[in-house]
Amino acid sequence: MKKKKTAATAPLPIAPTVSLDDSVIANRAYAIWQEEGKPVGCDFEHWLKAESELRSAALASPSSSTTKRT
Repeated sequence: MKKKKTAATAPLPIAPTVSLDDSVIANRAYAIWQEEGKPVGCDFEHWLKAESELRSAALASPSSSTTKRT
């Protein structure tokens, strides 16, 4: 009998983590909300978009002040 292969046998690559202050994300999400015409019900999408933008920017320049957590 052959053994069944498991779905994830190889370890997944670990992406570097960046710590972001919630107030920084909130400010960017608010700006995105304004830029998009202040739509109702898009707060979660705006938060995720802001977080993604800020993480990308922080990874591109690790000396950025958004990587510091107080």
